[in-house]
Amino acid sequence: TVQAVHRVVMEAEKEYYIQEHVKKLDQVFVRTDEAIAAAAIYTAQHLKVKAIAALTQSGNAAQWLSRADSEMPIYALSPDKYARRKLTLHRGVYPFPIEQGNKNKDEILQEMEQVLLQQKAVSLGDIVLLTFGEPIGSPGGTNTLKIIKVGENKQA
Repeated sequence: TVQAVHRVVMEAEKEYYIQEHVKKLDQVFVRTDEAIAAAAIYTAQHLKVKAIAALTQSGNAAQWLSRADSEMPIYALSPDKYARRKLTLHRGVYPFPIEQGNKNKDEILQEMEQVLLQQKAVSLGDIVLLTFGEPIGSPGGTNTLKIIKVGENKQA
């Protein structure tokens, strides 16, 4: 019985990926964070990107990214413990803590790189897509997509 169910699931998964439901040309976005997530997925598929990192308070940005069924790993960096717990349930999302309070954007970008390097998710020179909301630290409103090369954001 288990083998039969396994065969059915494997065939269903093949059909699911064949549909390529992410590539909807007529899709209209209502939310900014949804549009940024779609742009990040599109960019990741057409640029040699190692990972997508989402600086997030609530976890919504990482949720939108995970819905695209990309094979790209998504690293959700959030100071909120409950948001990180919730994100463990989403496909391809790996949540990590990050402190954003009283830091400027460059300090947060540098901390994000350090977290990903420490976790061995990326290496120096890798390209990472970063989504976040400006102003940083304010919940609700991912409105920025930034392409970074790990290691180039060093402060003098």
